[in-house]
Amino acid sequence: MTTSALGVMTNIPRASGIYQWLCIPTGKVYVGSTQNLQKRRSHHLFELRQNRHSNAYLQHAWDKYGESEFLFSVLELCPIERLIEREQHWIDATRCNQRVYGFNRRIVAESDRGLKREGQALENIRQANKRQDHSHLHTPEAREKARHAAAKRRGVAFTDDHKAKLSKAKIGTKRKPEVVAHFGATIRQQFASLMPEERARRVAPKGIDRVFILTDKVMSTTY
Repeated sequence: MTTSALGVMTNIPRASGIYQWLCIPTGKVYVGSTQNLQKRRSHHLFELRQNRHSNAYLQHAWDKYGESEFLFSVLELCPIERLIEREQHWIDATRCNQRVYGFNRRIVAESDRGLKREGQALENIRQANKRQDHSHLHTPEAREKARHAAAKRRGVAFTDDHKAKLSKAKIGTKRKPEVVAHFGATIRQQFASLMPEERARRVAPKGIDRVFILTDKVMSTTY
């Protein structure tokens, strides 16, 4: 785990916690909570790059200043059951729900489920939906093709003869060195991004009990 000069985590783990988007030119921030920080960052990036983010204020700043002027960082790790509580702490601390300081629309931390969107945010969603043309997937020909493909897959089992041929075809075949190196590097990178407790869980024998201790800043593990 590494931290920046500001004291925030810079390598993004697959863990629950509180995160922040910082707009460097303005100093404004967006604070959120999630059960998977790495996945949530990817989701934000996808929506912002597609100009379809649900937060119109954040999207507008992203379009104006560009992706290179935004910094994603982890403010705190915490258990899932305390996400809302800790998110509220950081919303209050950063005052990110005030337009002069940040992009958050809510005063109280809670889920977006059931939120009624109005104004520019609603218009952004409408325009994004218009840009997505999926009509080619709903033509009679496309539906018929998909139905036949599903029918072929349904209940199909390889015969013993077919299995033997597949097995024989793979005997003596080796992956190219560059392919092996690529997979090895990918696995090492994924392992390095894990939290220490998750890394220990992957390599330790089964049956070892662990106690998770929550502090104000990070979650540690004792054995």
